[in-house]
Amino acid sequence: MAGVSISSEAGPSAATKPDAKKNKKKGGPIAATKLEDSVIEEFKFILAQIDNYDGQGLADLITKYDIRNPDTGNPVTAPAMFNLMFESSIGPSGNLKGYLRPETAQGQFVNFSRLLEFNNQKMPFASAMVGRSFRNEIAPRQGLLRVREFTMAEVEHYVDPENKDHPRFSEVAHIELPLLPSQVQLEGKSTPIMMRIGDAVASGTVDNQTLGYFLARIYLYLMAVGIKHELLRFRQHLPNEMAHYATDCWDAEIKTSHGWIECVGCADRSAYDLTKHATYTKEKLCVRESYPEPLVTVKLVCETNSKVFGPKLKRAAKPVEEYLKLLPETDLTAIQSKLSKDGKATVVLSGTAADGEYEITPDMVTIETRTITEHVREYTPNVIEPSFGIGRILYSLLEHSFNVRTGDEQRSFFSFKPAVAPFKCLVLP
Repeated sequence: MAGVSISSEAGPSAATKPDAKKNKKKGGPIAATKLEDSVIEEFKFILAQIDNYDGQGLADLITKYDIRNPDTGNPVTAPAMFNLMFESSIGPSGNLKGYLRPETAQGQFVNFSRLLEFNNQKMPFASAMVGRSFRNEIAPRQGLLRVREFTMAEVEHYVDPENKDHPRFSEVAHIELPLLPSQVQLEGKSTPIMMRIGDAVASGTVDNQTLGYFLARIYLYLMAVGIKHELLRFRQHLPNEMAHYATDCWDAEIKTSHGWIECVGCADRSAYDLTKHATYTKEKLCVRESYPEPLVTVKLVCETNSKVFGPKLKRAAKPVEEYLKLLPETDLTAIQSKLSKDGKATVVLSGTAADGEYEITPDMVTIETRTITEHVREYTPNVIEPSFGIGRILYSLLEHSFNVRTGDEQRSFFSFKPAVAPFKCLVLP
């Protein structure tokens, strides 16, 4: 998990000018500058897709517009990559490096097999967890909005990758959400489009029914606790900010005095997490379902001759064998062709403990077409994850619920909905 840091550097600045220090201490006024309409439109276009810029893109913007610290006038340094994981030292000597958890999700993923067992091996199902998480926030500020320790509430909904329909989607299909798709942002616009979630899924704006179902449920929850409708939008992640493993991702953003704040994220994380945990723990995290009728398929398969394969490749035998078994048929066909034509083929491993090139000969493997009858389907589920930042939602709710009585600014009050009241009834003498 990585982030980008931007800071002000020391050197010639407004702080060296007379009264600059005094102005900084008092929070001196910032002179307003009238911009031309063309410049305003240019700025709006950039801000609409600001999350799509990488580090170099942000550095170019800083240089082009001479962005400076508004308090000191110091120039801003170019962005630098840093680790968002909160690093710590483990043990009495402190030699063992560790990281505090950046989310509650991973604890649920490693217990997937047990959770599936609790649900009687039936799909789909979901797990949920509320707990503390930690991030290496570069500059904690803005109260509950930017902190290094915070409370998260996350749902992990496990679905069949070949069927992401939701059985209760029809109950929410009519709900209109303020959506800000990535395509609209790339056009330089930031005004949400009101769209029924059923239409959004049907048109492909939202990837699938289960993701759309949770977006609607997030909306209903935020409305129930008291977030103002006109100050809420669902923004789709832009291509450059989308996690490499995500199929689709939307953020519920709430407008406060600090601008639009991401308060809930809802992502289709595909099978990335379960696959990675299975790879490193050597434990299968998958679902097995019996076919109503046996499935007969014709496949090109690769089998190794253990008497020759092992002695020739030695420690690399197992990684190479696993690599060959996972190859698609097109790649296996190419290897088969090379073996018959040249009498050898080269296999290249990367991202394993035995990275490198290995030579395969016809006596080591058998690649042939076989008829396979399958009675059980085995697959790794995809995960749809709504992730709630409790502190940010609470802060936004406080702002949205704050009111001042007409004609008497001294009499301010909060107007919370009964749903968030810890006590529903109070009896007084």
